[in-house]
Amino acid sequence: MPFIAYNATLIIMTFIKKPNNWEQMYTSCISTNNFGIKKAIELYNKNNYSREELMYNNNELFGMSCAYDNLEIVKWLHSIVNYSKNEGILAYYSCFESSKDSHTCTWLIQTFDLQEILQTKVQSVILSCNINNAEKIHEKFNLTRDFYTNDNNIILHEICLGGHLQMVKWLHEKCNFTRDEIINCDIFVKSCIKGHLNIAQWLHSQCIFTKNEIVNYGVFIKSYNQHPDVAKWIKETWDLNEHDVAVQFVGIFN
Repeated sequence: MPFIAYNATLIIMTFIKKPNNWEQMYTSCISTNNFGIKKAIELYNKNNYSREELMYNNNELFGMSCAYDNLEIVKWLHSIVNYSKNEGILAYYSCFESSKDSHTCTWLIQTFDLQEILQTKVQSVILSCNINNAEKIHEKFNLTRDFYTNDNNIILHEICLGGHLQMVKWLHEKCNFTRDEIINCDIFVKSCIKGHLNIAQWLHSQCIFTKNEIVNYGVFIKSYNQHPDVAKWIKETWDLNEHDVAVQFVGIFN
C-alpha cells in the first residue's frame, strides 16, 4: 500500500543527520526573490546533497517551497529528486492550505494528476458551508462550471440536503443551474422529505414546478408525517385537493 510505505519512509528520514548548511538551504528555498534559486543551486552543488538529504525532516524543502508558492524552486527540486505521486500529494496539501494565490498548486495537480484529490478537497470546503473560504478557493484555482457540476451535480445535491440555503445560492451564482439539472439530481423531493422548507421554496422559485409534477413526485405524502410545515406549503402552493393527495398516496405503494 503506497501511503503506508511512504509514511514509513518519512519516519526513517526523521532520524537522518541534518545535512550541511541546511538552514541556508531551507531559507533559500522559501525565499521569494531571485537570489533564492541561485543560492539553492549553489548550496546543492557545494554539498552534493543526496535524495534522502533533500527530503530531510519530512521533505520540508519541497513542502514549504510549495506552501510559499516558489514554483521555480519547486520545479528545480522535482527535476533533481523526481518526487513520487504520494510525495506530490503531501506537498499539495501544504500548498492547498496556504492563503496565497498558488501557481504551484496548479502545477502539482497537473504534474501528479491530482484532479480527483482537488475535487475532494474543494467539496470539503464547500460542504463546510463557509462562503468566504469557498470564494477564496474558487478564485485561487479559477474553478469552472464543469468542475462544480461533475458527477451529476453531487456538490449541489449535498449542500441542499444539508439545508444550507446561502451556500446553495452561492453555488448557483457560479453555475447558473438549469431546470433539468436541478430536476435530474432529485434535490427538490429530497429537500422536502428532509424538511428543508427554505431550500424547497428556493428550488421552486428557480424551476416553477407544475401541479402535475408535484402530484407525480408524491412530495405531499412523503413529507406529511415528519414535516407538516412542508406538506402545508405544498398543499397551499399547488392547491392540492383530496384527489391529488389520494393519487400521491396510491403512487407510493405502486
